Amino acid sequence: LIVDPGTKQLTGSLLPHLLPPNSPEYNASSSFDTLTIGTRFPSAVVDRVDKRTIHVRLDTKNGVQGVIRKVHIPDKLKSDNLKSKFSVGQKVNCRVIDHDLLENVAVGTMKKKLLRLPYLSINEISPGDKVNTEIVRFTKTGIVVRVEERLNGLVPFLHLADLPIKNPAQKFTRGQKLLCRVLTVDKTANKLILTAKRGLVESNCPLLGSKEMIDLVSESKFLQDSSDQLFSAFVAKVLENGMLLIGVNNMRAWLPRKECGLSSDDALDATFFHGQVLRIFDARVHKVQNTGIIVNLLIPEDPENANSNARTVGVGFLRFEHLTDHETNIPLLTDCLSSIKPGAPLSLNGRKPRQVVVINQTGKMALVSAKPTLLHAARESRPSESDENAVPATDDSTGFVRDFPDLQNHVDYGVFVQFPAGIRGLAPVRLLCDRRIPQKVTVTELFPTGATVIAKVVELAPSEKRRCLVSLRMIDTYTAAEEQYVNGAIQSLRNWLTEQEWISERQGALSAYRIGDLVSFRITDSDSLVAVGEACKQNTPSALSSSSSKKVTWVAAVVYRENADGVECQPGQLCTGVVTFVDFVASRLELVLSSWLINSINHRDDLNEACALRPGQKVSSVTVALRQRDVAVVAFRGHAAGRFGLVPARRTFNDVIGGNAWSLGQRNQVTLRL
Repeated sequence: LIVDPGTKQLTGSLLPHLLPPNSPEYNASSSFDTLTIGTRFPSAVVDRVDKRTIHVRLDTKNGVQGVIRKVHIPDKLKSDNLKSKFSVGQKVNCRVIDHDLLENVAVGTMKKKLLRLPYLSINEISPGDKVNTEIVRFTKTGIVVRVEERLNGLVPFLHLADLPIKNPAQKFTRGQKLLCRVLTVDKTANKLILTAKRGLVESNCPLLGSKEMIDLVSESKFLQDSSDQLFSAFVAKVLENGMLLIGVNNMRAWLPRKECGLSSDDALDATFFHGQVLRIFDARVHKVQNTGIIVNLLIPEDPENANSNARTVGVGFLRFEHLTDHETNIPLLTDCLSSIKPGAPLSLNGRKPRQVVVINQTGKMALVSAKPTLLHAARESRPSESDENAVPATDDSTGFVRDFPDLQNHVDYGVFVQFPAGIRGLAPVRLLCDRRIPQKVTVTELFPTGATVIAKVVELAPSEKRRCLVSLRMIDTYTAAEEQYVNGAIQSLRNWLTEQEWISERQGALSAYRIGDLVSFRITDSDSLVAVGEACKQNTPSALSSSSSKKVTWVAAVVYRENADGVECQPGQLCTGVVTFVDFVASRLELVLSSWLINSINHRDDLNEACALRPGQKVSSVTVALRQRDVAVVAFRGHAAGRFGLVPARRTFNDVIGGNAWSLGQRNQVTLRL
């Protein structure tokens, strides 16, 4: 545990949870997943009392032990020797405030001040909860409020009151108390979005998307008689044929015009307004579906004639995670398709409906997938009718990671993979990667649910062929490098580009930018790693001084230090940059400020034959943008200076660890494929 160079002394541990994982005496540390910070234990039993600490047994299934140190004991119970105040077997009221992973215990407190606090961490807050807040400051998007110490939330201007407020600063002041409801919880970013609308905060009926609503619509009684149940939501958009409503957890509902109670002569926008709180009911709720879309399955009447009419052969359910092979595009495609109109073709190129492949059948509905890899696998290998469910034990098969609802903590021993035709396989931990997975990396991070993988079947169950043991290791699945890289990685990159282009058309101001565009960048803040600010479509900073600068649309932008060679990034500075990536997830641009790249773009001669790019050429390049699971953007040097290229970040979908180690500023020699 400790190496002391001065005394040349090593300090070790024999505790089983601190031993190396390959040791036979190793015992994994107790799980604190269900024992979050803020958990209360009103009847914790004292196991041992030391001079300065109390050891307690917490009422949990896995028997997690707790420790209460002297500083967290109430003043009236403090003593030089705690043994005079506490005895073994005594029950105490405590609350978890931290985890001591080295000692494998939970750290607790008995101080009344901490026991009274409603929240100690964001994990205790759920969408729909009422919280008491205090106004901290005003921002461009709303009011920042303090929920508890080190836990803030944002109340957008739209949610300050039931009616729109023109001058919020005149109605609200710093330090003012505000009762709010939680709309969304982002635990990874430690952020809360709140509402102060009285219609939502003081609503006596469940909010749309709240846990109370989900539990209510799941009951059989509700399905039989739900005409009297009301739900609260606010108006997000008013259109001619209806209104879009939003509740908590960003759940949306469509209210058709005919259900608004207006006559044919009344206009919706004259009666309802953006942000208005409404109470609605739905007498036809059968099932809450927010995981995919229902599609009509069409086949051409003449398969050999692409222009022949199509006829409907059935109905299928397409899960959002089956729209793409790239899990980073799933939330973007989901958001774009959530507003698609019924009857519209499911297409990303605007020409013909997207093909799907049937992967399973449940009842009267087929489960379909639009993953390009599964479509390619279906075209390449069509099983015979007599053995359509058989899986050869030496084949590489395309599958997708599946988290079964009836199985918990499967990452402890492997990953479950599901193939078409309902065939399921297990990839044990030893067959996931060629190298040992680092301790700080979880299997879920490497193979998230819905991710596409290439699996090799290594063993079949003797009694049932729908169960198999598979390997995801590169040594087993990446056997023909040249063929798999061209037909796999590069083709996958083409699919990613097609999806990104379709997504970009629905991203507002960001849709106007492409890689290689010159922009003007205004720095608002910077540190040793990154500079953030705003960018606009201006080639030179001097252009901003003209009168037309008032019409310029600014978008968020970021520059990493590796891409700012020779530039002192100071707040308020205005400089020229070049776009290297359009990040639709973070809604911002990634830029390069390095003078060598900007000069190369300005002096590029596309008509010079000596500067032409040809397939097969080897060109020096510098990595200027990176998405570890998708693409690396490189800027060419030498005769191709001023141009950009895209390189697959992974050789295959299984290349999740120890593969191509890309980094910003890295110099490589790449081969042009297109």
